[in-house]
Amino acid sequence: GAEPLATYARAAGLRAKVVYTGSSRHLKHLLRTQVVGKRSRVAIAGGDGTVHHAVQVLAKTNVTLCILPMGTANNFATALHLPRDMPSAFRVIAEGEEKRVELGDAGGEYFTEGAGVGVFADLLALSGAQHDLPNTLRGLGVCASTFLLNHPRELTLTLDGVESEEVALNITVANSFCMGYNLPIAPTARLTDGLLDVIIVEALTRREMWPYYRALRSQMHLGLPKIRALRAREITISSKHPMVLHVDERAARSTPVTLRIVPEALSVMVDRL
Repeated sequence: GAEPLATYARAAGLRAKVVYTGSSRHLKHLLRTQVVGKRSRVAIAGGDGTVHHAVQVLAKTNVTLCILPMGTANNFATALHLPRDMPSAFRVIAEGEEKRVELGDAGGEYFTEGAGVGVFADLLALSGAQHDLPNTLRGLGVCASTFLLNHPRELTLTLDGVESEEVALNITVANSFCMGYNLPIAPTARLTDGLLDVIIVEALTRREMWPYYRALRSQMHLGLPKIRALRAREITISSKHPMVLHVDERAARSTPVTLRIVPEALSVMVDRL
């Protein structure tokens, strides 16, 4: 609640006002009206979804984002090497340093983790479509659908002007290395290298899916024969028929789409080395 957060802030020597938001729209409204142009720092308590919405307002401003990781995965906080316990997170806000990092841009929507097409985007779309079901049933349905959605798609991929025809099960354009539930899809991705990592998963048999998933969990998947890792500043994905595109963990758009790296797009607070 508000009192524990305020208590942590006082213990770190910070003067803070805790404000709760009721929706992503409310969060963005508060940031636009009470933070941008009026404050130099703002702390966001939440997970990757909350951070995603905050970044849409804070990108390309002089406001420094401080993250209090309180979500399930906290992928962006992990990429920034931020601690997860609240006393340490508040210590970073009080004693850390400001750093500008990159964001991806998906047709006007920023992403901190990644964007892409294929089975992951389709699963996110399916999960959202099943929002009225109980969580357990929805989870079982999504897991079962992983096998039903296991069919590759034909698409055109253009990386910094170089075009190729692909048949892929999944394509991830990553800004940071983890997505979903801490899946290290792009283990070489960095937030300050000026490039987006492109991970292409070609057609897999159902028998191959579990071993490949295990390799992904152990960050050994880039050495497998049906996975390729490329890098580029600008990536265009197009297809004969529209494909669902995920932006971070939202199935929000469809192909064709152009994804770009935005250097020094966001100021964040990180721990001092």
